[in-house]
This record gives sequence, structure tokens and C-alpha cells, in this order.
Amino acid sequence: MAPPDKSVLFVCLGNICRSVMAESLLKHMVAERGQGAAWTIDSAATSDYEIGSTPDSRTNEALRRHDIEESEHIARQITKKDFERFHYIFGFDLSNMSRLERMKPPGSSVVVEMFGKYGAKGKDDEIVQDPYYSNGTAAFDKVYDQCWRACEHFLDKVVSL
Repeated sequence: MAPPDKSVLFVCLGNICRSVMAESLLKHMVAERGQGAAWTIDSAATSDYEIGSTPDSRTNEALRRHDIEESEHIARQITKKDFERFHYIFGFDLSNMSRLERMKPPGSSVVVEMFGKYGAKGKDDEIVQDPYYSNGTAAFDKVYDQCWRACEHFLDKVVSL
């Protein structure tokens, strides 16, 4: 059975920064466009480092600064079942993509892509760097900007919403 077209899973290393931010932004955007109930949007981690954790406080601070609802997501690790549940699975860097491609079942119809490509200002902007190890909020603001552009372009160009 093919997953619904309007289903997206965002995947990063720990599921407390990038993937959570992108999940929150896409949920916000589809709700603003009156389509919130039609979408399944979630996020997960490639690692088990943060399973059960809430989002990094700087992720929620960045969302609040832009009047986006804070995330209450609880970190989880991606499973094989996710490749059946979602039409799109997005990674944020080369490590995420490598892991996702290795996990993708043979013959699966899921679209596995680098999320940053949708809002990239150039090849160097496709990777959304992990802001976790940064000091302060500047790296989280950059992730916010990259995810916002990618969400907009994904909705406008790919699903025409």
C-alpha cells in the first residue's frame, strides 16, 4: 500500500533541533493554507542519542521569535515502518541521507531527499547544518531560515499547495 501523498517525515541526527523545527514550520504553513487536517507530518532521528527528549530549548526559542507555536515533540528514532507510512522522508545532511538510503526497503515508493535542496540559494546551502553544538542562537536562526524557505518551496513547487 502506498503512503498518502500528503505525508512528510523529517529526519536528523537527534530529533531535537532541525527535524523538529522543520516539522513545526510545515505544520504551521499547511494550517495557514487551510490544509492542516489533510497532512501527516512528523519527525525522527537517525540515532538513539536523544530518544524520549524534548526539543532543544534553542529550537523552541527560534520558533517563538517568529510567532510559531513551540514544539512538544518527543524525540524518537526512525523505523522501517516509517518507510511505509510516509510519502516523503527528508534528511538534512549527507550523514542523514546515507543512513536513510541504507534503511530504505528495496522497491519502496517513498521519496528520500535532502530537504535543504528545496530552499537552497546555491549548492552550498543545501545542507542544513546541525546547530546543536553552537553557542547562542545564530545557528538556530540560520536553520529556521533554511527550513522556512525549504517548506515554502516544497509546498509551492512540489505539492502546489
